[in-house]
This record gives sequence, C-alpha cells and structure tokens, in this order.
Amino acid sequence: LLGAADLDGDGRHELVWRDGRTGAVGAWVMAGFGLSRPVGYGAVPLNWAVRGLGKVDATAAEGLLWRNATTGQVAFWKLTTNGQVTPTLLGTADLAWQVQANAYLDGPNGPPEILWANTTSGQLGVWRVDGATVRPAVLGIPSPGWTVQPTPQLR
Repeated sequence: LLGAADLDGDGRHELVWRDGRTGAVGAWVMAGFGLSRPVGYGAVPLNWAVRGLGKVDATAAEGLLWRNATTGQVAFWKLTTNGQVTPTLLGTADLAWQVQANAYLDGPNGPPEILWANTTSGQLGVWRVDGATVRPAVLGIPSPGWTVQPTPQLR
C-alpha cells in the first residue's frame, strides 16, 4: 500500500498500491469500508520510486510523485478512477537532493510544493509546480541539530 488519495475528486480517498516485484500500479476505488472496484495504471520500472502521494501542482488532481533513483529525474502522475494517467516530467535534481514532502508551505490557498533536503550541504529547497513548469528556490540551511523529518519511505 502506497497510501490514500482522492483520485476522482469525490471527497473520498482511494487506496493506491504498487507491486514491488513487477512495478504495477493500481488503486482500489472504495465504497465506504468496502472495495467498489480495482483500477490498474500499468507498470513503472523499479528504479522509479514513489516519493509522494497527493497534489503536486495547482490543479485539483491527485496522484503520485516519482523519482528515478539512478538519474534523479522527477515526474508526477495525475490519476483518475477510470485508469487514466497523465504523466508530467518535472525535471531532474542532483541525487544529493532528496524529496522530503509535498506540502502547502504558503498555506491551503497557495499552490502545493515539493520540499527537498540536500544530504550533502544540509540545504532545504522547494519546487513550486505549475503544470510542467517548476520554480525551484533554496530556503536555507537549518541551525545545527535541526532536521526535517522525511516522509516515510514508500515502497
């Protein structure tokens, strides 16, 4: 289980899955506490890992934030409950930069952002995403002893 996200905008969350052997991605469309129907989205090579679940850009769509562990490339998949995927390549980040969260640093009325931490320099950065346009910014370096707790590793 990767987590839960509202993939069809009905205010209820679907459960999103990935098979760790094949890379297949799917969701369970829920009806209360029961499974209404499963949805399949295809497979993704295993060197791509999910690093976030939810909104990443200013649209209402929710989906998966992917990162290629070999190249550093980042992508977002907007998902629907009819099995449609709208992939968007967002760019490449040096492998020293690790995704910490997709969050609303400007509050609920601002666009969602991707929060990054540099494992070498200690810097924190943010990507503001608008469609396929990414506006990166470095936020600074926390005081010694302070750390951002990363989003739990998703498998």
